[in-house]
Amino acid sequence: MKKVISIAVAALFAACLFAESEKITLTDSKGREKKFDTIAAALKGVKGSGEYKIKLPKGTYNEILYYNGGAKITISGDTDSEFGSDVIIAAENNGELKKGKSMEGKAIKDRCLFEFEGTGNLTLENLTLHNTYVKKSDGEKNTQAEALGFDSTGNLAAYNCSFKSYQDTVRTTGKAWFYGCLIEGDVDFIWMEQTGKVALYEKCQIRSLYNPNVSSHTAYICAPRTNISGLISKGIVIFDSEISGAEKEKTYFARTPWKEGYYSQVAYIRCAASGIDSAIWHKEPLMAKNTPRTVIGWKMDEKTAESLGVSAEGRNDILDEATVQAEYGGRNVILNKTVSTSGIYKKESKPWNVSEMAKKLGWRVTEDLSQL
Repeated sequence: MKKVISIAVAALFAACLFAESEKITLTDSKGREKKFDTIAAALKGVKGSGEYKIKLPKGTYNEILYYNGGAKITISGDTDSEFGSDVIIAAENNGELKKGKSMEGKAIKDRCLFEFEGTGNLTLENLTLHNTYVKKSDGEKNTQAEALGFDSTGNLAAYNCSFKSYQDTVRTTGKAWFYGCLIEGDVDFIWMEQTGKVALYEKCQIRSLYNPNVSSHTAYICAPRTNISGLISKGIVIFDSEISGAEKEKTYFARTPWKEGYYSQVAYIRCAASGIDSAIWHKEPLMAKNTPRTVIGWKMDEKTAESLGVSAEGRNDILDEATVQAEYGGRNVILNKTVSTSGIYKKESKPWNVSEMAKKLGWRVTEDLSQL
């Protein structure tokens, strides 16, 4: 009898340990841990402006998330699967549903799966953000549905993650770096607010989607807007990545939904692209007067053009190789150099050393030989 009881107690103890290990763990900079049942609760457990890590066991979390503060937060999926495919944060939201939360109560914030505000830094690794809203008919309105809305004045980094939605999948401000990630959508699914400086998508897979529920099958990958200034950053840069347009979908590299008041800044460098419309760009970018579009505007390098079967001869959107090497040669110069309307590139005084950050986090990234 004693042996049976001992076995039962041991089994119960093991079950308790297993259940505890499956909880979400929040760790602060001093190594102190707390356990939570939801990611939202863990985010509420973040206090002040310190460093925190939220570790997510494998599984699906049906949550809409919000944070506003000054902390440096890392959210990490406990997996090594490609694009964090088995650590999934998924829920339905859009501009009509407005299930999200925002301190300012703006609809653009309310429609996100994960809205991050304030002054803090956000790092995501080994997880999926999936806004599951899908437009069901042509008559639906307010169909923007970000998987991630990053509105902080801090920096954003993502590694081995998936970002899934249809319209407006990822929106950024400030500086952002995505490495080895999957991003998919249809309308403006990689875009930038006017306060955005640069968003680098490196070694990523970028895919347009086909929605059979609607009559219009046109996809626009990028839709950035940058404040008009004499000195601006690189905007959206798609670097050393694979881009594919869905079958039966008319896919463009970029468009501008705004008529005036901003600059359009996009570059595709060392990319392999397929399924892109022969026009490549939808209409024309918003550019600075008397400034080539290879400085401020929509542009690509010869390698990307070759993947599209396009000759560089006679085009005004092809960067020369010397500029590619000097100003788009790697993550350091892409993220940390500005350009004037006269075409003068300049190093920033306080660079963001993402290669150092990646090394600290144990990310497997290619060596970057470009100089800070």
